Order: sequence, then structure tokens, then C-alpha cells
Amino acid sequence: MSLEPQQFAFGEFVLDTDEKVLLRNGEPVPITPKAFQLLLKLVENRGHLVEKSVLMDSVWAGSFVEESNLTFTMRQLRKFLGDDKQHPRFIETVPRRGYRFIAPISNGEHGASLLETSPNSQARTGISARFFTRPVFYSTALLIAVAIVVAAGLVAFRDRAMFETDRGGDAQFRDLRFDEVARFDKFSSASISPDGKFAAYINTVNGRQSLWLRQLGTGQSNQIVPAEDGVRIALIEFADDGEYIYFSRRSESQPAHVDRVPVFGGVIDTNIVTGIDTEFSVSPDQSLLSFHRSRDGKTSLICANTNQNDSRTLYETEQSITGNTFSPDGRMIAFAAGDIGPGNRSFGVYTISSEGGAVSEVTSEKWNYVRDVVWLTDGRGILITAQTSNNSPRQLWKIDMSDGRTRKITDTQDNLSYISVTKDLRHILISKNSLSSKLYLAPVDDTDSAKSVATAYLGVSWCPDGDVVYSSSNGNDDIWRISSDGSNQRQLTTNSSMDFSPNVSPDGRYIVFLSDRAGKLNLWRMNADGTEQLQLTHGKGEESPSIAYDGTQVIYRSVEGEKIWWRIPITGGDPSQVPLDGIDKIAPSPNGSLLAHYTGKELEKKIILRSAQSMEVIREIGLPSGYFAGHELVWSPDGQSLNYVALGKASASNIWRQPIDGSQPKQLTSFISEGIFYFDFSPDGSKLAFIRGSWSFDIELATAP
Repeated sequence: MSLEPQQFAFGEFVLDTDEKVLLRNGEPVPITPKAFQLLLKLVENRGHLVEKSVLMDSVWAGSFVEESNLTFTMRQLRKFLGDDKQHPRFIETVPRRGYRFIAPISNGEHGASLLETSPNSQARTGISARFFTRPVFYSTALLIAVAIVVAAGLVAFRDRAMFETDRGGDAQFRDLRFDEVARFDKFSSASISPDGKFAAYINTVNGRQSLWLRQLGTGQSNQIVPAEDGVRIALIEFADDGEYIYFSRRSESQPAHVDRVPVFGGVIDTNIVTGIDTEFSVSPDQSLLSFHRSRDGKTSLICANTNQNDSRTLYETEQSITGNTFSPDGRMIAFAAGDIGPGNRSFGVYTISSEGGAVSEVTSEKWNYVRDVVWLTDGRGILITAQTSNNSPRQLWKIDMSDGRTRKITDTQDNLSYISVTKDLRHILISKNSLSSKLYLAPVDDTDSAKSVATAYLGVSWCPDGDVVYSSSNGNDDIWRISSDGSNQRQLTTNSSMDFSPNVSPDGRYIVFLSDRAGKLNLWRMNADGTEQLQLTHGKGEESPSIAYDGTQVIYRSVEGEKIWWRIPITGGDPSQVPLDGIDKIAPSPNGSLLAHYTGKELEKKIILRSAQSMEVIREIGLPSGYFAGHELVWSPDGQSLNYVALGKASASNIWRQPIDGSQPKQLTSFISEGIFYFDFSPDGSKLAFIRGSWSFDIELATAP
């Protein structure tokens, strides 16, 4: 028999390996299985460095996973322990290598400071494993509380943690089972019928969108609304009686509007309501339709009569409104509103009468962003998809209407978007998305030979010495540096915040980047090796940074209000305003004489060249016919061309080079799949670094026991 202790005591915790439970002050902690295994491996090797590869082989034995899974699980474990990555009590990070458990440990069976030899403490530490599979009632209040906590089991879904994080008395939507309904490489939203037998969803083929109905029992699908050229379908909702499907769509020539079709197809009733911003909700009796509309810097929540198409504004705000839903009796509308911006946590959930009147707060809880809102048919709760910070995925939450308590139902690395629920509250249909993207390096004249060197996403910038600096979201958004041959990868930021959009100064001395570590998304600066990280701006939020040609100034835009452009010394100081309005991105030329930016939208987008001194427009250059450009606009190092990412009718985006004399553009890459998000050129112009990847859009069915 092993003489190794089966209980490890550290701080206020006891790790019980027999019962597979982590106790805090004698009470079970709702830790996930993977986080438990990770903690156990570190505790067993306490005081010693455990390499990342060893941890991944131990915790995910027999499974192929990326390092991001380990990073994400480590973040979860630190939350369970209340540990701080920067000032750890329990787990120390060894950059680029692994982790070390640093806290003193004693045998939990004999650690009197943690486990007294009283009957109550023996009951807490001697819980049988069977109590973790079904609720058991006890005579003491303490054991009843423990039973409530442990009765809500953890949900495993395809080796990914998706579990409930609050173990209160509300048992609704616990132990959900998740099944994939469909997967797409283009955006898709879906809705489940009130009886749970059907799902309506959007299917995109060659850029054309159609509406389909799937019988969930058999998996058979049928098209009920065919695709039309130039027409996009946005959102879908079943009528409360299940006889009709409402859907919003728009085209270049028409504003967004809501149409209706019989559930199995047939004659489409068009323009039930027009002039919406795609999101809507239908009242249970189908007499009313609520939606929001943004005009002139304000967003309005509007309720319209579906028979007469007349409408009334219920609420108007300078904030954004996302999601709205009718109460089961149709008398109230719930909606989310807040400021969209990195670092903000202002999104709340509110209700208002469908006749208008005062707005009431449902809960005091606030989120960084709320995507969708659904009122449950029993009237006692609201489901939302929301995220708590910039770099956390959107999760499924429940709000109790009686007292405003909130409960996070899922914990997944994917972003959950739109949801719908059956009348019996047993099924939730969830639309979600996830991104897979990598950093590639290639010669400019041979981009087909591009080599993938790292996982990356939010920004890339080339250094004068040939290294590449980029942002990667491996469970946390940090900035990294790597040699041009893919070697010598090192992490520059280790803060638990969101750090991204790196820009290297022309002399290679500094890296300017965006970070929300101070509560708002501000500009920061650090040395090229990651040392001496300094906050440059202290506003309510900044975006789109670029460094002037001589490296002395940083140009950026404020994210709130009128979104004004500013410049600030790279060494710090007071900002001064740049006289440009209504522009999303500014690209200073290598010699500082010109500024380039976009104007117009989508297919009407143009490149504008201005004098950096007078701001006078020198030239307007159109894009290739049938293409529209993304947000990136990058100068060639010789200052003779501008480069941008353009997307045509195909699903891939590519980099184009436009000479500033207005002559014909040249396509630099010729990919037939995936998208390019960010790119930059080496100082001599011979090499290209770009971040390329694809989104996947899944529809999943969550089923309660």
C-alpha cells in the first residue's frame, strides 16, 4: 500500500486525491476535472519546475491539444485558488517553460491547522465518492449545503470544459448535454422551434445565403427560403405557435427588414417591419415586433405593430443596445445596453413596458459585452450570452427575475452568440464561433512558400533586426517576439490583461501596444525586450495606434464620443489633436510626408492620400472592381506603394499592392481559403509577415436531463 499522503494541505486548501475534491476551509470548491488534474500534477512535483509538455501529456493523455488548452486551464485553476499570476501564493509561472508549485504542503490527514479532529471536520473530509453523483439528504445544515454543492456535477463536452461555475440552489440548466447540430465556415444564426423538433438556420454557399429547416430527430434538412443575389439573412426567430419563422434580411438597395415564412416553406410575407438594425423579437401573439435602430450617434429601442407597420420609440440612448426579447405575456421587453469599447464593463440588462415608460434594471451585474437576451417561458429568468472582459469568451448566463442574481452556466473557449429556448425549457439552441489563426513568414516574391511559425491573431510588426513581434491569444492575449526563421520565440508581456496591436518603432527601441490592464484600453510602451512597460495614455479608451516615421510620435484615435485622432510623444507627455474626422485608420508614410486612409464603405471604399503637413487631399484611388478592403493599410518600406487586404466573392482574402501614382494594383498573395487579418513587411521590403486563419461557426443543442 502506498505511503504517499492522499490529502495535501496548503494555505486554506486541502486537495483530497481519494475523493477527487478540492476543499477550501473544509468546503468543496467547484473545480473542473482538468484543473484538478493539473493542480494534482503540480502538487505532486511541488518545488520543482514542471515543463508544459509534461503537464499536457499528463492532463490530456492520449488527446491532441494545443498549448492554449493548458494556458486556459491554468487561468481557471488560478481563479479557483484566488491566486495572482504576478504575485503568486501557490503557482509560479516560469516563462516559456512551465509552472512550479511554490506553497508549503503538509499531509492533510495530520495537518491540525486545517483539519481539526472534530466530528464535523471528519464529515467534511471523509465524504464518500457516491455523494458526487446524486443528492443525499442529511440532518445537519452543513452536510445539506455540501450536498447541494456536489450534486451539480461537472459537464464534459468533447474534452472541453463547459460547466456551471455557481453552485447555488437554482438547479435549472445544470448538467446540460451538448450535441453538434451543424458547422459552417461562414456566419450562421439559428432558432429552435417551441416544441424542440426543428431548427431553422442560415446556410451560406458562394456568398449567397438561404434559410433551411432541420428536423432534429432525423437530421433531415430542407430549404425553405432560397438564396437571392446580394441579399443577406441576419437573424431568425420562430413564432410562439411554431407555425411561422420570422427572419431579418437586407440588400445593398434595401434597408434591413423582417419577413415571415410558413415553417415548412411557402409564400413569404415581406416587409413585416422595415428599417431595423437586424436584431428583433416577436411578441407571443405576433401582434408586436421589437427591434433597435442606430441613427446619428444614438440607439433607439422601438416597438412596431406587425399589422399596420406603425412604430413607437420606447427608449433612446447614446449607448449601444444589443438583443431584445418579449416577456411570456408580451407586456414587457428585456434588452441589453452599454458602451462598446475595450476595458468597459458597462453592459446591463433592463426591462421596459411594450407600451413605453420607465426603464428598470434587472440586475446590478455588469458585463463587458452582451450579445443576446432571451426571456424564459416560465417568466422567472432571462438567459444572456455575455463576456466579463475583453479577452474572455462570451458565455451563457442566467439572471433570476426575482432578485437579480446571476449565474454563469457555461465556461468554454468559444464565443457564444445567439440562443433560443424551447417552451418546456429543456433545450437551448446555441450559435457560437471560434477562430484558428497563425503567423506566417514568406518572401514577398514567393508567398506560396509561406511558413507557419506561431499561433497569432491581434497584430504583427517587423523589427529592424529581422525579428517579428506579434500578439497571440493562447488563453490570454499577450505580445511575443520571434526570429524570422521561426526560432527563439519569447513572451514579452505576462500580464493577465489583454495586450495586443504591437507597433515597433523605426529604430527598434520601443514597442507600442494596446492594453486594458489599467481598466480601459490605453496605449502602452515597452522596450524591445519587454522591459520598462509604461502607460502612455489615460483616456477612456484608445485604438488604431501607429508610429510616425521618425519614431518620436504615436498617432491614435479615441474610442468614445466623436472618436478624435491624437498624437502623443513616444516618450510620454500631453497629446495633441490631429485634424482628421470620420476616419478609421491612418497610415503615415515611411518618410513622413504623406498620410493614407480609407474612405467609404465596402465596395465603395477608396484610398485617400493626404499631405501630412497641410492635410490636403493629393489623390483618391479606388479598389479593384468587385473587391472590398479590410481595415489594414500598410506602406511598402520604399514609400512607393500601399498594401491592403481585399476580399472578393471567394471565401479567401489576399494582400494587394497599390502604387501611389494610381497605376494598376498587383495581387501579392493568391490564397483560395481562409482570411488574412494583419500583415507587415520587413524593413528591406523583401519579406512578409501575416496572420491568417479562419472562423468556424457552430450550432449546438444543449439538453437538460
